[in-house]
Amino acid sequence: MPWVIESSRFLVFCGDSRRIRQIASRAEVEFANDHLDAFLNAASDAAIHLSSFIWAAGSVGLGTCPISVVRNHIDEVSAILDLPDHVFPLAGMCVGWPERLEQLSPRLPTSITVHRDRYDDHDVHALIANCDQQRQQTRPRGEVWSAAKAAMVGRSERTHLARLLRSKRVCLDRILRIPVRGGCQCEFCSTECTARSKQTRRSGRLGRREGEGCNLLVAVV
Repeated sequence: MPWVIESSRFLVFCGDSRRIRQIASRAEVEFANDHLDAFLNAASDAAIHLSSFIWAAGSVGLGTCPISVVRNHIDEVSAILDLPDHVFPLAGMCVGWPERLEQLSPRLPTSITVHRDRYDDHDVHALIANCDQQRQQTRPRGEVWSAAKAAMVGRSERTHLARLLRSKRVCLDRILRIPVRGGCQCEFCSTECTARSKQTRRSGRLGRREGEGCNLLVAVV
């Protein structure tokens, strides 16, 4: 992507689940929510700031372009930025003064993206076909939007993302334990429980099995 190099500034927006842990440590409070929600909170906060930055930059005439491809090179980006545990790159952002104003790319209509009371996509194929037709009227030589998007997700990429996040101690799944008789605190109290947990992981269901010292509840995300 040449515009990454050519842009006046290139920013990287990161999810940060480290600071809240430092706050908890300073208050001598155990961080009790080290599970998937901590990752989602950090990612959501970073996405909110990214969106706010786009609006703020546009209000003063700056041009922006979010770059999700940084996650294709997440190891290298993390190393360059010297990101510590629990901090991860979400997206990049090219920022600069536009040389010229381009025609705005049409967005998906609210008939596709907005749902009332309940999720309803029964006519999504017709709506997308209509969207493709409208976009072709504004960009007759461009690719068909839905075909381009389908080709994009048809390529395997970012398969190493979970590995990098786990290497930074980001918890993407968690086994929940309910200690009972005897105050058992072990992850698996018996071979039987271990076998049951593996079966539950494969099936993707909630499983419950009584072991010798605890009731095991396995939640697979």
